[in-house]
Amino acid sequence: MAGDRVLVIRSEEGKILESRVVEGEFYSVLKEVTRSLIDLWDAANSGFVVLKDYKVFEAPLPLDPEVYDLVRRYGSPSRKKDKALLTVPVYTISYDYREGAGEQYSERKLCIVTLYLDETQKELLEEDAKLITSPE
Repeated sequence: MAGDRVLVIRSEEGKILESRVVEGEFYSVLKEVTRSLIDLWDAANSGFVVLKDYKVFEAPLPLDPEVYDLVRRYGSPSRKKDKALLTVPVYTISYDYREGAGEQYSERKLCIVTLYLDETQKELLEEDAKLITSPE
């Protein structure tokens, strides 16, 4: 069996610097990407945070069997009428952020690592990454 298809998106200050699909075991790719970002991290000025969340993506039916298997192993596939609902883990690695007064918090550099489902999902996450890291 081929490796998992893992989406890696890196954004800095509202721009996508990297968006690629990597073949490999999901958690191994995640750890490799995390280790590589350590070298880009300015420890004197920012923390380094890895956050795990789950995100639901819609996909038309019938679902590609490889995508179904991938989501079943790491997340949760379900069905709503004529659409598949694919719940997958999404890791956000923040390696340059600023904390302001009160609840103010701004991310300047981050990387998103998740399962690759399709180009629509990739484009949605690229837009999210640009928006999150955009200068105010």
